[in-house]
Amino acid sequence: MPNATALAIEGGNPAVPADVHVAWPDVTEDDRLLALKVIDAPVKDLGNPNSRILREFEVRFAEFSGREHCVALSSGTAALLAGLVAAGVKPGDKVVVPALTFATAHAVLAAQAIPVWCDIDPRTFNLDVNLLPGLVDEQTTAIMAVHLHGLPVDMKPLMEFAKARGLKVIEDVAHAVGATYDEQATGTFGDGAAYSFHGQKLPQGSDGGAFTCDDPEIALAVRMFAYYGEELPVLKPGEVATHWSRWFGFNLRMHPSAANWVLPQLPRVPRYVETAQDNAEILIKGIQDIPGFVPPHIPLDRTSSHHLVRILLDPEALGWEGEVTELRDRLVQALQKEGVHAGYWLTHPQPKNPVFRRGGPVAWSPGAVDEPLEPYRAADYAVTQHVLDSSIVIGRAPHPLQVQPSKVAEHYNNAFEKVAENMDAIFSMPFTAPRFVPAISDN
Repeated sequence: MPNATALAIEGGNPAVPADVHVAWPDVTEDDRLLALKVIDAPVKDLGNPNSRILREFEVRFAEFSGREHCVALSSGTAALLAGLVAAGVKPGDKVVVPALTFATAHAVLAAQAIPVWCDIDPRTFNLDVNLLPGLVDEQTTAIMAVHLHGLPVDMKPLMEFAKARGLKVIEDVAHAVGATYDEQATGTFGDGAAYSFHGQKLPQGSDGGAFTCDDPEIALAVRMFAYYGEELPVLKPGEVATHWSRWFGFNLRMHPSAANWVLPQLPRVPRYVETAQDNAEILIKGIQDIPGFVPPHIPLDRTSSHHLVRILLDPEALGWEGEVTELRDRLVQALQKEGVHAGYWLTHPQPKNPVFRRGGPVAWSPGAVDEPLEPYRAADYAVTQHVLDSSIVIGRAPHPLQVQPSKVAEHYNNAFEKVAENMDAIFSMPFTAPRFVPAISDN
């Protein structure tokens, strides 16, 4: 019969009860009603770039974010791209990007700029500000400050460096709504900030994004780039739109349904962030005394929104002598069987991706020739690779920390203790490596 002390992977009872998690998104009846209102909205509020629904969203989100201006966009990636272009990044310019990120670097490439990769700080997992002097030259025009997993970048030295060099700073706040640096909100430091309302983000609108800033000229440039380069005047009686595109642009507008889904969540964001912080504190306090598990480092001048919690592994303390990636994978499998929502968030530095080693933005098409890639300089991103090889992630959707009752974090700690007490069994159990898809190689 299953028992509480045996590992679940060996037939024991899981440490985390099956019905204890709360799923994200957290949708109230009022949320549903407001989102459904879009179905009955007049066409002028649907396909119109001056939609009343979008304009109301922009006013309220600007106030929420602490910036003067907001432009509603179709995704966080669209916000990053439009922000870069509006900030004056031109084709061929260089933009500093952390080696541990995701959509940020794709936006740089879409702007026809050149990503310049910066390795990460081994404790915060953010861009290592100390490396910036060796990465910037006369072609560099911007730095992407990605507040990874909810923890702000070290913004004071970053902003001082950028100001001294005349560089623009675009913040990626997709993970970090509600986080602070020196008691100042993320998204209020740089020349502008990009937000994502993807279904896994906080707040979420199924998808969508926004760009915020204080400079009205940058806001106007974002707005024009997001609608075919038009200036978008609000029409007066008797006026007819000519769709006169003076500049280059795309259609990157937010769908009104996303706006109506995000808006009612804004008053709840502080509660969500506080819940995530409380749960993370329980986890950190529980894990820090277990040899071999290193909880995330939160500097005293920062608060994290804890979009994710990345836990480093110490193979020596755990008694493991094999490949660290196998240790990681064994522990992920054991913790998942115990009911912990453990897993991965990326397994390789972004500059390893073939898309960033083709000499520019090259899209696939039938018959495309796969030319030789530029060499991947693994040593330049050794810290990023080490972190990814030797860490596990807690709190991914559909069970993020922001909606979990505190008992979930307490059960998680019990699971970590249980696993730590049974490492010999984990080391000796039959093991099948996870099949990461698609396969990753250096070529």
